[in-house]
Amino acid sequence: MYKISRFLIFNLTILLTLAALAACGSAEETTAPGATVPGISVSITNSTCPSVEIKLKDQIIWTNKDAVEHLIRVEYPDGKSLADLGVLKPGDSASLTFLQAGSFSYQCSGDPATNGTITVQP
Repeated sequence: MYKISRFLIFNLTILLTLAALAACGSAEETTAPGATVPGISVSITNSTCPSVEIKLKDQIIWTNKDAVEHLIRVEYPDGKSLADLGVLKPGDSASLTFLQAGSFSYQCSGDPATNGTITVQP
């Protein structure tokens, strides 16, 4: 019985250590409770997607101030999808923090021709 208990404690210690190390790996992308992330708020109205310029690690908060729903999709410079924030109903908000510099296009409606640009400076 003594060997089994030691074995279980040893395995539990390893699992807890691995869990702590895994949590440390994502620390750069998380924000402490109550802390604010530098960024900008963007209001969506009349199917316009305003172009904005931000700094690396800033956050954009899109708020639907229109009377209709708006779909928010962000793409990498090569056209691949970076984020699909889904449909924002009137009054809803969604946010995204940018961890890579560059020029990103985004859609803010179901019309693919309605685009804006997010320029992220290093």
